Amino acid sequence: MREVFEMKEDDQDSSGLHFGGRMALAPDNRHLFLSIGERRNISRAQNAADQAGSILRMTLDGEVPGDNPRMPIGKDDDDEPKPADPYVYAMGSRNSQALAIEPGSGMLWSAEHGPKGGDRVDPVRPGVNLGWPFITAATDYSGAPVGEGLSKEGMQSPVHVFKQTVAPSGAAFYTGDAIRGWRGSLLVGGLANQALMRISTKGQTVQSVETIEVGRRVRDVRVAPDGAIWMVTDHEDGELLRLAPPAGR
Repeated sequence: MREVFEMKEDDQDSSGLHFGGRMALAPDNRHLFLSIGERRNISRAQNAADQAGSILRMTLDGEVPGDNPRMPIGKDDDDEPKPADPYVYAMGSRNSQALAIEPGSGMLWSAEHGPKGGDRVDPVRPGVNLGWPFITAATDYSGAPVGEGLSKEGMQSPVHVFKQTVAPSGAAFYTGDAIRGWRGSLLVGGLANQALMRISTKGQTVQSVETIEVGRRVRDVRVAPDGAIWMVTDHEDGELLRLAPPAGR
């Protein structure tokens, strides 16, 4: 085991909130995506010079890929112009704890936490601005309004917003055949609603969302080689659950 990447020292802080921290391996097996939350400081998500509030892309050795997108000029602590951080692949993210690569298209998808409501699902294109804190359907924990609605010029609107808080955590596309009709679905774990969400997508849109109650805080989701679904929970000492159809079906 070796360390290949550490967040810039200037971008680190002591906040215990909004770490993000999800990873997804690119289809070429040579690049890695990493989400970093805005650490409960909303202005950081709109600063491309800051690694917080972003989805980063790097090589497996932790280096900056030469084909990373060019992001807007950011700013330093004195509000002076500062070049964008070269690792930043997408900005405007609040706290993504679910990343997954869609088979076939290779598209990166993200599901992230809003504050009070406003959890969202997005395809993540290179160089995109996901809009936080301007684009959101949420309110602040205090009840105060946040943002400017679900659209703003130069920023991407979410393709799905959950009406109730689900706290998405962990995601995978279903690639098995064991569960009929699920192949190609985006599976997302839910902490707050203690469920597994099956999201049917078409292109870069969401067609439907099915909620399967688990009764546990689902922290991560993976597809097993036999087509069953593994779920890691936050319940007590933690559990590994297996979801599969009855034998013979």
